[in-house]
Amino acid sequence: MDDNKRTNTIGKDFSTWELIKFVASPVVTQFVMSLLQNIDDGLFLSRFVGKEALAAFNLCFPIFMLIDAVAMMLSSISIYCATKMGEGRNSEANSVFTTITLCMYGIGSLITICMLFGLKPLMNFLGVTETIFPYAWDFFSISRWYIPLNMASYIYSRFYVIAGKPKYSTVTMLMTAFCNFFFDWLLMVKLHMGIRGSSLANFISTLAVNTFALVFYNSKEAEVHFAKPARNVLYLLATTVRYGFTDMMTSFAIALNSLVSNYVMLDLGGESLISASSIVNGVQFSFCSAFFGLMGATSPIVSYAYGEKNKEKLVKDLKQILTISAMLLLVIILLFYCGKSLFLKLYLSGNEPEEYRETIKEGLTLAPLCYPFMFFNIYVQVMFMAVSKSRPATILSFLENILFCNVSVLILPRLLGVTGVWLSITAAEIMTIAFSLFFIWKYRNAYGYGKSGLATELA
Repeated sequence: MDDNKRTNTIGKDFSTWELIKFVASPVVTQFVMSLLQNIDDGLFLSRFVGKEALAAFNLCFPIFMLIDAVAMMLSSISIYCATKMGEGRNSEANSVFTTITLCMYGIGSLITICMLFGLKPLMNFLGVTETIFPYAWDFFSISRWYIPLNMASYIYSRFYVIAGKPKYSTVTMLMTAFCNFFFDWLLMVKLHMGIRGSSLANFISTLAVNTFALVFYNSKEAEVHFAKPARNVLYLLATTVRYGFTDMMTSFAIALNSLVSNYVMLDLGGESLISASSIVNGVQFSFCSAFFGLMGATSPIVSYAYGEKNKEKLVKDLKQILTISAMLLLVIILLFYCGKSLFLKLYLSGNEPEEYRETIKEGLTLAPLCYPFMFFNIYVQVMFMAVSKSRPATILSFLENILFCNVSVLILPRLLGVTGVWLSITAAEIMTIAFSLFFIWKYRNAYGYGKSGLATELA
């Protein structure tokens, strides 16, 4: 055991109310930041540039989700580090954190170099049409430069909880929101830079977040901080694949599903439907982000208990997180339907065709139907990953995000038209539920939450 063994914040025996207060900051931060960013980009593009620019933004989305998939996989090293901290090996956790952060910047730089030479073929692959090609080119010309910074921001965000400062997620959220809104307004409204202004505003906000993180993780107040990098880089990268394959698969699947959906919608309704989908999906996934914030804040707590081999605390944590998830679900659905009219007013100027407006209204009405099923499936996958059980999590992620989502979006629109596009995610989540319940039953005694009370994985 390390000689620097100490009591870490995530190792505390939380009551349910204490856990709610502990995760409130990252949950609210993730939700508000995602909501503001989506409203920000969609609002300014839709109102001040045009729906063609919004369609171009949506067609570019899959490539950035692929990049995010890599970043999410690498940042899942937080599970490994939290487990090591539970074992009292804080120095090792610091070295691992430093090593993977450097890898983030390195891999991001390689992606930027590749995009310098292969941008036109990439846009053709994404389905960018001649009408919106100039918008997509302008967006990519700037956004490719901040890919390393954007990737690194993922690991910084994941480690604020482990470093004992979840409230710093709120600080970075406010920083991001201010930069995005101010510079979008300045560059797009005042300086008339169009979609290039949107990309440049994202660049500035990402740079600010990285600067804040570099200062924090070099300070003594961080329970996880920069240290001498570990030498076993290949082993650690393989470890990120093991721990983060599910996260990577989720983002990769979203990118693939988005690409397939774009092809379907271009065939079904052209650029106009792509633009409508950008608005609906932006709002839908912004509300999902609150749940991702909850899972990101609580999974290190479960990993810590698993590292301690503390069965009672592990089972207690799992039950508490499920209870809080159910409470969050009710709040999210209520907020979504209460804010639906507001979203329409924000995104639309009133001069759009009535058919376009009705398409968006239908999408916003049907979007929250997937939340109960989606939240439960994500909970099951993340909790399995938190206790180093990657196989069921990976299978569930593949079924949910690659098989069922793409099958649904290819079949339902042919049967139901545009309505089928909005219902495809709900259908995929419903089909996944049966497999989630199966894996819960299968491993009920491995972690002691079954009736027998066994915990064979902790024995």
